[in-house]
Amino acid sequence: MKRRDDLLVTLKDKVVEAITAGKKDEAITLVQELYEKFKPLHDRYCDWINLLFVYIAKNLGEEAVKDATEMLVTKIYPPMFEQLKKLSYEQLVNAVVELHKAHYSKFYVVEDEEKTVIVVTGCNSGGGRILRDGLPQLPRKEGLTKKAWPWSFNREGFPYYRVHAYFFLTNYLNN
Repeated sequence: MKRRDDLLVTLKDKVVEAITAGKKDEAITLVQELYEKFKPLHDRYCDWINLLFVYIAKNLGEEAVKDATEMLVTKIYPPMFEQLKKLSYEQLVNAVVELHKAHYSKFYVVEDEEKTVIVVTGCNSGGGRILRDGLPQLPRKEGLTKKAWPWSFNREGFPYYRVHAYFFLTNYLNN
């Protein structure tokens, strides 16, 4: 059998090679391809999380969605919260902006002397996509809170996926 190492060359490798060779147009095309190829993977992971929360809610109740999300946030994110607390105001704004870019969000930023506001007009993470597109193979209302809970920002119809935002804010602001 013939070994096919040519199939192991990543898009990142091709981008670096194109840049090193001075092939600007090729590098730009490859970066766009890399960006577009990652989005379906990103979206499937968001769907995966959404569907797990739907399963939890149906089998254990919505309170279990809260418990599961709170556990995940408190187990996974404390190191990130500590890093965020060390950032300057401008660095923190940039970190949040980069997070939304990584989620393919549509947004804009406005600021005045007192504050910076990041206005998300189209969140392409799990929560935004479920509100817009629904979940694969499920009715549009699946994956949304049936009641207004403190952890759903007192909103009925709040995406389970977005519940993490409540715990991000309460854990980050309270620690």
